[in-house]
Amino acid sequence: PHFQHTPATTSYNSYHSARQHMIPIAEKIGGEVVRVDGRLTNYADAPTDADLSDLSMGEILELAGGNVLKCRAFNVLCEEANIYQMWTKEYVSILGDYLLERTRSFDGETVVLDIGAGDGLLMRYVKEYFEMKAGKSPARSRKSIKQPTLHASDDGSWGIFPKADVEKIDANAAMEKYASRSDNLTSDAPTATRKNGEAESKQVIVLCSWMPMGEDWSQTFRDHAVDEYILIGEADNGGCGDNWRTWGNYDFCPQLHEHEGNDETPQSMGEESQLPPRPYEEDGYKRYDMDVLTKHQFSRFDTVASKDGRTVCFRRKR
Repeated sequence: PHFQHTPATTSYNSYHSARQHMIPIAEKIGGEVVRVDGRLTNYADAPTDADLSDLSMGEILELAGGNVLKCRAFNVLCEEANIYQMWTKEYVSILGDYLLERTRSFDGETVVLDIGAGDGLLMRYVKEYFEMKAGKSPARSRKSIKQPTLHASDDGSWGIFPKADVEKIDANAAMEKYASRSDNLTSDAPTATRKNGEAESKQVIVLCSWMPMGEDWSQTFRDHAVDEYILIGEADNGGCGDNWRTWGNYDFCPQLHEHEGNDETPQSMGEESQLPPRPYEEDGYKRYDMDVLTKHQFSRFDTVASKDGRTVCFRRKR
């Protein structure tokens, strides 16, 4: 395929490095920067009688977790307009081409679901890109541009006003409605072939932008044996989804934490082969970082000091 994924690494420290500017501020008042248990998030621990008079308001808010010191007009715009992801022309065109290629390479029907679609603009822009692509093609070849069926859904719990067609149902209901397989399809995700040996007639690709913090929808995606799900937003640091169940971050693996303090744990030895499988690996999926998309995406929390938004693909093994 024209689109190459880059395999992800096993550890993610970008969030730590992005928050290094907190350290000198904390040290000014005799404090230190520590990590919040269960998340890759830092906060300042300072004496209760610390003198804050030499700190600016921005520095005080930064130590309190406000993440405002490095923000600019773009962040203000996103906050006021309730925008979590700014969809650029480059991002939409690359994603659109990727979805068209995945659709073209599959013999049956391809369904693309935007779960937790918010205002629905991503699916609207992708649809408009498909229409533009078809319109620029010679009339005799337009029918040969095979397009997927698109659906956008959101339960409305974040109070985001829809700007395009969005069906008001939650993630589970959307998966049941649009991603359910026929009765003669096995439930085993890695194989997912018909019991009579015939090929599948439907390919399901899920898009999910800014999965709620601490929640995991990816298990639902895998339970429905989707062919691929693409997560958009902050990755691996607790900002979107669950650190372990969604991302497989070993820093938050329950099995490893059961043996904390034991020098002979697989985690301390750093041997990948002895680590337990990540949830998505156990279900027969492989992770790839879609770096060519990541460089074109901008979120409301990106600043001049850090950029944590990423696009990550999880594809079912064949």
